Amino acid sequence: MEGETSDIVMFAAAASGSCGTDVKWAYSNGTLKITGTGAMTDYSRWSVAPWYSYREQITKIVISEGITYIGNRAFISKSCEKIYFPSTLTGIGSNSLVLEKITAIEIPQSLTDITNLSWSLMPWLECISVADGNTVFSAVDGVLFAGKTLVQYPCAKSDSSYEVPDGITALENRAFSDAANLQQISLPDSLTKIGDYAFADTVSLAEITIPSNVNTLGDYVFFHASALSKVTFLGSSQMYATGNSFSNCSVKTICGYDDASIYYKSSRKTLTLANLASNINASYASLGYARGEDKFCSWELNKDGELRFTPKQMCAVSNRYLLDTYGRIKKVVIEDGFTSIAQNAFSNLRSLEEVVIPDSVTFIDYTAFSNCQSLKKINLPDSITEIRGGAFCKCSSLETITIPNSVLIMGESVFEECRNLTSVTLSENLTEIPYRTFAYCTKLSTVIIPGKVETIGVSAFFGAGLTDIEIPETVREIKGNAFWGNSSLTKIWVPNGVVKIGEYAFSDCASLWTISLPSTVTEIGGSVFYGCKDLRSISLDQYNQNFTSYKGALFNKDKTVLLVYPAGGTGSYTVPDGCKVIGESAFAYSKLTEIVIPEGVTEISDSAFYRCSELAQISLPTSLKSIGKNAFGYSGLKYINILEGVTSIGESAFYESEIYVIELPRTLNFIGDRAFISRNLKDVVYSGTEAEWGNISVDYSVNPYLKNATKHYAVVASGKCGDSAYWYLDQNYVLTIAGSGCMYDYEPDNQPWLNLRDQMKGVIVGGSVTKIGRSAFYFFPDMETITIGKSVTEIGNAAFSKSKITSITIPSTVKKVDIYCFYECEKLREVTIKNSAIELEDTTFGYCTGMTDIFFSGTSGQWTDIVNKASARTWPNPVVHYGGRCSSGYAKKTINKKLATCSADGYTGDLVCSTCSAVIKSGTVVEKLEHTVGEAVKENEVAGTCIAHGSYDEVVRCTVCNEVLGRKTVTTDLGNHNPIVDEAVVASCTEKGKTKGSHCSICNKVLVEQKEIPATGHQEVKDEAVEATCTTVGKTEGSHCSVCNEVLVAQKDVPATGHSEVKDEAVEATCTTAGKTEGSHCSVCNEVLVKQKEIPATGHKEVKDEAVEATCTTAGKTEEAIVRPAELS
Repeated sequence: MEGETSDIVMFAAAASGSCGTDVKWAYSNGTLKITGTGAMTDYSRWSVAPWYSYREQITKIVISEGITYIGNRAFISKSCEKIYFPSTLTGIGSNSLVLEKITAIEIPQSLTDITNLSWSLMPWLECISVADGNTVFSAVDGVLFAGKTLVQYPCAKSDSSYEVPDGITALENRAFSDAANLQQISLPDSLTKIGDYAFADTVSLAEITIPSNVNTLGDYVFFHASALSKVTFLGSSQMYATGNSFSNCSVKTICGYDDASIYYKSSRKTLTLANLASNINASYASLGYARGEDKFCSWELNKDGELRFTPKQMCAVSNRYLLDTYGRIKKVVIEDGFTSIAQNAFSNLRSLEEVVIPDSVTFIDYTAFSNCQSLKKINLPDSITEIRGGAFCKCSSLETITIPNSVLIMGESVFEECRNLTSVTLSENLTEIPYRTFAYCTKLSTVIIPGKVETIGVSAFFGAGLTDIEIPETVREIKGNAFWGNSSLTKIWVPNGVVKIGEYAFSDCASLWTISLPSTVTEIGGSVFYGCKDLRSISLDQYNQNFTSYKGALFNKDKTVLLVYPAGGTGSYTVPDGCKVIGESAFAYSKLTEIVIPEGVTEISDSAFYRCSELAQISLPTSLKSIGKNAFGYSGLKYINILEGVTSIGESAFYESEIYVIELPRTLNFIGDRAFISRNLKDVVYSGTEAEWGNISVDYSVNPYLKNATKHYAVVASGKCGDSAYWYLDQNYVLTIAGSGCMYDYEPDNQPWLNLRDQMKGVIVGGSVTKIGRSAFYFFPDMETITIGKSVTEIGNAAFSKSKITSITIPSTVKKVDIYCFYECEKLREVTIKNSAIELEDTTFGYCTGMTDIFFSGTSGQWTDIVNKASARTWPNPVVHYGGRCSSGYAKKTINKKLATCSADGYTGDLVCSTCSAVIKSGTVVEKLEHTVGEAVKENEVAGTCIAHGSYDEVVRCTVCNEVLGRKTVTTDLGNHNPIVDEAVVASCTEKGKTKGSHCSICNKVLVEQKEIPATGHQEVKDEAVEATCTTVGKTEGSHCSVCNEVLVAQKDVPATGHSEVKDEAVEATCTTAGKTEGSHCSVCNEVLVKQKEIPATGHKEVKDEAVEATCTTAGKTEEAIVRPAELS
């Protein structure tokens, strides 16, 4: 029996099944084996895995060759000590290995992705190894690596310290998580990234140093590092963290450089290490601001902001060392041994105040100290021979500097935008002040230019603050823009020896009032005194052979070119005869109000009258051929007449001028870009035809105002008719008023167009003209049309009196129409008034005898007020349309028309405007007609009933209006009963019935009586008794009615009898046949009450029958195995 028990236990412990399409599992004697090919199933929970119930018995897991993937949540066990992976494995699902007693694990060569492997779920793991041939992973001393990343340190490894190898750049998420034995971890300088939870739950780790190159910290890096008290950061730049790196740890001290910080991506906040310490209730210990070194030199920035460089070999000082320390550096000390200061070495150090440069430095490279906005002190040693471009550009706090005499070459823009520089001592050996050297040095009031300087470069003192300048006699050339914008400079003496003065050399020196030019000058550039608004005197040496001065203006020697007129001059100026060219910027910024240009001048050069804001009038000669760029830009001109002969107008010639109207000649063939960018420009008067205008070369995309201005072609005559108003008559003899402001008032016989009025057909008042002058168009016998612009606010006395116009529209802007304005305009039929508050006079429309309609924008009440105020006794009586919705040619309709009837008068109807219903002609009344008597008809007829007589009205009406002319009531006879059927009622088993009958619905009299029918009684049917069984209830005999189904005798329940149990005897198993256990059944219904279970056959028990040797007389027997029952063996 002992053997029997063992077999039964083994049978119960063995299990198997499927865990993938082609993957099987089997558990036996503590070993779980996975076989087949392909991927295992993913499980949503560990408890779903089919071997979950064996998790406490499993001690070993064997995954056979052919398996490629371990499914999600496959294995969880507290007893498993070993697991074997096949060489075919390529993937592991999430949380697939929760094996608490595993101490070692080997990564097969085929497995290159272990992202989902949860190492923290293997707390007894002491060693990780990697099979040969794996291309991604490697293991050193039981620690797992992937290239330059440390992936996992086994959490149960017994070592108390560990040094991460040099060259490792990253720690993977949870790299040292749960490494409870580690007390010390050394990180290499090559490390740049520390992953999430990297040191989480390292409960023995007391302190750690983060190398200087680490720039990324993950979430919860030191989570639950309960013994960690100190963290030191060696870097001095910004690190990036995804979340809270120090959550739930016990750090007491943060050490690091003040310039170091951490930017948290999740909150988008930056914390310095001091802020970080404060946030986690730790103290902060400063290591200084920053430090560093390489093979060339070492450097350190101390707490006081002093940055000190120490060379290791001869080299240039470079900004590659500075990293993110810019905002901390206040002083730079360069120790002896450096040979130069490199390009941009200290640019943009906005806190830098002082620099110490050693004697070993020989040159300072481009922009070395540019934009050091706080730099106040720098001493340049005598060893320096060259300072390159922009070296001290934008050092806005620098007040004084001395360039040693050793400096032979100085580059461009060296001190540009040093806005507080007040004193400069230049090297005596310089021969040039280069390009923009002192540009925008706005506090530099004086400079001594060394005696060897021959050239003052382009924009050398551009926008500086010079009040006085002495130019040495060694200077031969002052280049363009050299002193541009020195607004405090009042006088300049240019010494003998200067041969050339470049363009704009002294432009925009707004306070300059006098300048002296030497005899040696042979060339003066254009616009040399442009913008010198106070210049009143230009003195020229009398021996100069190239230029001459005449009445304060500077000319070329033969006075054919006017070069400069001092802008400080006022009043008027007449250009002398013989002049042919007005030079570039000659009158720019002039305060002159009038300039007379003589015949003979052929050219007005660029910017000649630029920003002459007070210039209101200029007359151009017929000899003029061209107008240059910006010639009248920003001038005060409102009108200009460019005469025949001019062929070109330059770019921006009238840019932002105030011109309303411009007259252009048919000789014009070119208009430059932006020539007429004038917002006021409304009209262009052109002497040629429209086809000729189309031949002019002009780009309308950059001349939008010229494009949109109204063009008037083939103009017959033109002129002024107001301070800013102008007129012209086109070939169709339509007079146009353009420009702005008020027209002049005239007498009936002195208008400028008086001699043309007999030919004049119409008038257009346009532009921005605000008032039409008195008698402006008085008695124009052939004038048929008038168009009044929307800028007009007043129409003067008798402005259009006695004209032949037939209609006029007065716009909403017009507030007043004066006396006699349209007086005796006998053909004037229609007037449109768009201002509901307009002021009219008693003679405004006096004797306009032909007027038929006034279209008024306001209401009837407003019009009545206007008429009453005007006392309009001489006005006609036209139809007035209100509301401003009607116009000439309006439609008419008849309203209120009514036919006469025999009961009411009729009306012929009113003729009105179909839009506003203004009455044009009122209708008349039509008398009412006589009645027409019709036939008598019955109305209100009521029929008689069995209890009341009937009646009706006999009515006579008018056949036209239907009015009742007569009415009488007539009575009729009684009516019949109204029978209603009373339906029969069928008798039932218990209820009586009725026969069919009827009665009157009006008087309720019974017409046919209903008779009673007796009840029929029940029809009894027997309900048979039902016998009870073992399991079902029976019933007694009863009865019911077969007609109405009423129960007459109720049936009663008989209880079930219950089973009669009979025992089924057990059958003992034999060697070859199975047995059965004892059971039972019901002897009545045969239902099985206790099921018999099969007992397997016991199998044969073999007993050897020994061989019997044959004798002389008896037969022998061979050995034979006889199977006997076990109990006999």
